[in-house]
Amino acid sequence: MYKVIKKKLKIIYKKNIEFFFFLLYPKPNIKNNKKDWSEKIFDIKIEKNLYSLFELTKGRIFTDGNDTTAYISKNNNISKASLQYKKFDFINSKMEKNSKNEVLKRGTPKFKKKIHGNLLSLISGGASRNNFTHWFTDVIPRIKIYQQKFNIKKIDKFYVPSIKFKFQRESLSYFGINKNNIISSEKYKHIEADKIFATTHPCFHRPTEVKKWSINYLNKIYKCNVILKKYEKVFIIRDQFKQIDKKNFINYLYKIGYSRNFKISKTRYAKILTKAFQRRFRQELINGIIDKECLLISQNLTKKFN
Repeated sequence: MYKVIKKKLKIIYKKNIEFFFFLLYPKPNIKNNKKDWSEKIFDIKIEKNLYSLFELTKGRIFTDGNDTTAYISKNNNISKASLQYKKFDFINSKMEKNSKNEVLKRGTPKFKKKIHGNLLSLISGGASRNNFTHWFTDVIPRIKIYQQKFNIKKIDKFYVPSIKFKFQRESLSYFGINKNNIISSEKYKHIEADKIFATTHPCFHRPTEVKKWSINYLNKIYKCNVILKKYEKVFIIRDQFKQIDKKNFINYLYKIGYSRNFKISKTRYAKILTKAFQRRFRQELINGIIDKECLLISQNLTKKFN
């Protein structure tokens, strides 16, 4: 009985909160056929891939930090830049239409933070908050899409999924972005700026189909600044290891400098390669073997196994 009452009280509390914020910030609308002059959309082409760069004047962003991010124009319309993911199993999600965005039902139930100047949003779903791979394949390449049209120096603030990990802060520092210019969505979930820039997803919401230009871009930005460092072990997530030819992969690791003093159990090879390879130098591996903690896919590896 207690649990039932507690559950009902939570629902009532949630509804009251939503009603309060409806009064502050009207619920966004689905954009109709009428032109919204507060939003501009630029077509961007990188190699054979077509992207969009969105510019919202006096727009706002609302995110739940996970499956929903709404880009809302000054005229209170939801932009096509918005994200609305729906899980279809325990781990994976699929992108849905704007009409499925949660803000259309719940509104934007957080106080709004006003930002002066131009803001580039790099928000890319919940996985990019703490997953090394998603950070470098979903977040960082958005900067490249923006740079196809404008100079990054035009941006005053960068809106990112998180900055709690060192690799996140360090990766942004290569662009001259310091901590004072970064806004974390974990701290502010509802923001407004003079101008907001956003892009379509670099690999079109297919994380296993990272684009070649994206790999090359990461190599260009980070590889030349690598500090030589020894790695004794490389860990590979089971799902990633399933996707490659094991024999060719191991031969490749021999070739790039790992010694042969390791064993792969036939029963455990599909889990994690725990006794891995002694690596001489990090050089040549800046975008290499995919792991939750370490993104190390080299350009050669990409060519071989994609």
